[in-house]
Amino acid sequence: MKSYPGEVMVDSSAFLALYNSGDPAHKSLTRSVNKLAEHRSGLITTNFILSEAYTLIGCRLSFDDARTWLKKIDVPVEYVSPADEEDARQILQNYDDKEFSYVDATTFTVMERLQIKTALTLDSDFEQYGFQVLN
Repeated sequence: MKSYPGEVMVDSSAFLALYNSGDPAHKSLTRSVNKLAEHRSGLITTNFILSEAYTLIGCRLSFDDARTWLKKIDVPVEYVSPADEEDARQILQNYDDKEFSYVDATTFTVMERLQIKTALTLDSDFEQYGFQVLN
């Protein structure tokens, strides 16, 4: 049985699948979000993820969809600090056998800073880095 932590980081891949009802992962992610709400777990994201999700939705669906998503999104945003970015650069250097994106690396540092252990994502990089993944 999965545990439901206090806060869960929402990644751009989850935002896309949650917005797009035709996405194969839409139903399972919707169930996960509902279970998190039942267990009073909060969702959180970063300003970098918002940027990435907006672009992802715009490119995969349409920029009208991206603007609609942006108007409706109601998840607290944690801003990536300069120190987070410096730590992310170190992660990218230390994990040169991985193909982590810059946004993912900054997300890892924010999650560590906030002591968040779980991500709502379809991206296996979070698991590779050592976080629990809900999808």
